[in-house]
Amino acid sequence: MQRTIGGGGGLKLKSAVATAEREVILKALAAAGGNKQEAARLLGIHPSGLYQKLKRYDIN
Repeated sequence: MQRTIGGGGGLKLKSAVATAEREVILKALAAAGGNKQEAARLLGIHPSGLYQKLKRYDIN
């Protein structure tokens, strides 16, 4: 059985985490002026991990 949170629509944890992760990546890219290496440093992840996430969330 899948449990949901929130009102009538229900929000699955996986979806909520993905949304939050995408937003944080976009903020890091903005703070880094679009520099992906710097954004990865700000996020505390390896640049290759950032590139994987950019592809997953279709961020150019």
